Amino acid sequence: MTKINALLQRGLKKFWTSNSGGVLIYVAFGLPILLGAMALSIDLGRAFILNTELKDFSDAAALAGAAELDGRDGARAAAEQAARTGLDGTLVNLQAFATDGSGPNIVIAPAPNGIVFLKNLPADGTNFTVDDTATTDAEARFIFVQVIDRNVRSGLSRALGLIPDFNTGARSIAGFSSYICRIPAMMMCNPLEDETFAESVLDCGPDAGGIGAGWSEHEDCVTGAMVLMKTAGNGAAYNPGEFGLLDPPWGNQGANAVADLIASAAPNFCISDNADLRTGQAMGPVVSAINTRFDIYENPQFGSGAVKANPDFRPAMNVTKGYTGEGCSATPPPDPLPVPPDALSYPRDTCFDSATCHDDRFGDGTWYEEVDHDGDGGASTPDTEPYWAVQHPGAAQPTDYSQMTRYEVYRHEIENHPGPQGIPDNWNPGIGEDANPGCYGGGTMSDPSMDADDTGLDEIDRRIFVLAVINCVEHAPLNGNEDDVPVIGFVKMFLTEPAQGKGNDQADIYGEIAGVIRPGESDAARDIVQLYR
Repeated sequence: MTKINALLQRGLKKFWTSNSGGVLIYVAFGLPILLGAMALSIDLGRAFILNTELKDFSDAAALAGAAELDGRDGARAAAEQAARTGLDGTLVNLQAFATDGSGPNIVIAPAPNGIVFLKNLPADGTNFTVDDTATTDAEARFIFVQVIDRNVRSGLSRALGLIPDFNTGARSIAGFSSYICRIPAMMMCNPLEDETFAESVLDCGPDAGGIGAGWSEHEDCVTGAMVLMKTAGNGAAYNPGEFGLLDPPWGNQGANAVADLIASAAPNFCISDNADLRTGQAMGPVVSAINTRFDIYENPQFGSGAVKANPDFRPAMNVTKGYTGEGCSATPPPDPLPVPPDALSYPRDTCFDSATCHDDRFGDGTWYEEVDHDGDGGASTPDTEPYWAVQHPGAAQPTDYSQMTRYEVYRHEIENHPGPQGIPDNWNPGIGEDANPGCYGGGTMSDPSMDADDTGLDEIDRRIFVLAVINCVEHAPLNGNEDDVPVIGFVKMFLTEPAQGKGNDQADIYGEIAGVIRPGESDAARDIVQLYR
């Protein structure tokens, strides 16, 4: 008995002091936690992958829709169609982990919440407000896409009483913007913000004009109309149809730096959705810079032989401007003109001659007018359109000449040169105009119509002046030195005659609207489709 007791005591003592198998205690206590963590990681992983699949689809759908937001009529409808159906049949349209019985396809939520068009980016993620929403095709710059939420039924997590199910969705915002390079550092206030001009003079439609008016959707309506672009004057607020200067990208606001950007055939200047307005006008250098396009090189900045020989400051192929003479010796027309005149620039809209243009600067595109150009009362010569009679004496008018825009007449002359319908070349000592560049000494020139591959500097028509268009009334008061002013588009203005300095830092530029420049139209214009949220 004593031996048995001793053995029991030794066994109990050994058992009590032994640490063999102690890990089982930790395993027993820790196993539920390990199993729960493993179950949670598996189920969360499935939910995370599903969310990624949904977000990939909403991103792709938003990008597909944003690519259609070019501001034209029908842009929103095309964008919604592209977002909802453009990805059908692609792998991005499928998910693999939802267990809600709704099938593998990812679906955009139904209207009105699935797709919303915005004119502004929301300040807070994808939480837009009513003020951010767009109500017209021209306003729509961003598209919000929301997919229908999907569900992942948890497995081990549910069994262990952790999280029963996972519900996840996705939202995305993408936008369309454009940038254009190699244009002058200038802007024009949207003339369509003048409601009378848009709706009565041009008859663009009952809702075409007014504060915040669109631009690109009215291209057909505005093309051919003449605008006398004036400067606002230092410190004055900008009004529709006036023009101003933009800050150079490197921050040098000096008059000569801005003038170089305006005169250059390929200025180092790009604009996207916003522009910085420059303080002051500096119209003297600006007028000289514009007129290099007409083969006019004026001191002090552009009169040197080096400038005249620099291809970056070359003139247009056709420098018709109503000057008498040729080359550097050409002289401006006298005031008043002789009858018959020796030379004529492209005609202004007839309302400018009759002083009946709206606000003295908005024409309706009517320029063709048959008059007694030789002053004999029609006794010996039938009434004719003066420009063609003077600049192309004896030559037949082009077909549909009376329906052509001035830019089309100008292009016709280039494309039919040399010949009786080509670039005017009527210089005889004392009378007539030679509209071929003669002051420029930079060598051979070409023209867009002669440049088949549309590359290099020669693709640029120097009589076309591309300006950023800004709604100056909507963002009033604008008077210079404003940053990040929204740009609503870009207009092509055909310069019909040289710019005129008016003193007191004022200038007048007569231009015919030749159209809207659009992304992809040339290698200078690009569209950007970007995912923002």
